[in-house]
Amino acid sequence: MDISNIPLFSMLNRSVDWLALNHQVLAENVANADTPRYRSRELEPLDFERLLRVSAQQVRIRVTNRAHLQGLGGAAGDQFKARTNDDVYDVSLTGNAVSLEQQAVLIAKNAMDYQLATTLYGKSLGMIRTAVGQRR
Repeated sequence: MDISNIPLFSMLNRSVDWLALNHQVLAENVANADTPRYRSRELEPLDFERLLRVSAQQVRIRVTNRAHLQGLGGAAGDQFKARTNDDVYDVSLTGNAVSLEQQAVLIAKNAMDYQLATTLYGKSLGMIRTAVGQRR
């Protein structure tokens, strides 16, 4: 049995994908802290209700041409959309609106959320191992 078919693990996988992509977006914000007229970006929040619905049903890709290959879906970057953060409180003379302090706080929160998701994944996997009698 593939554990990714279990809704809990599917949701945790999606959550970890979102957190990894969020870290990349935050790192790009920090890297562009001195770029003129750059506005920080953020990922749209992860909607767990939608995640639950998606994980409960199988999505099939529509083939419009017989020569097209049927895939399993897009990469994590295709599933989550980044948007420009318009809620800024500090804009430099060059028009840059990246606050390094704010980005540092967001990176720390993202790291804690990532640690929580991976811990939940490990504990859930341990619970399943115990249930099937494979204790370590």
